[in-house]
Amino acid sequence: EDETFFADIYFRRGEEEKIFDSRPSDAIALALCYGSPIFIKETLLTQILGDEETTEAMVFIEKNRPPQRSEDYIDTGD
Repeated sequence: EDETFFADIYFRRGEEEKIFDSRPSDAIALALCYGSPIFIKETLLTQILGDEETTEAMVFIEKNRPPQRSEDYIDTGD
């Protein structure tokens, strides 16, 4: 089974938006440096962690989620 993962980095300045392909580790590092949100599909999380650990991770995320400001997030429709 192919376990190669990919990430997209979304950059936005004003009304201009650019999307770049990235390694997940680079995308996470940039997001942490700039305090940007990190998104992962629940199906991917389940594939990596399994059902029980995914449930525990989702509970942890919900308890520790910062207040959401809608203008900070991009909905990709995925």
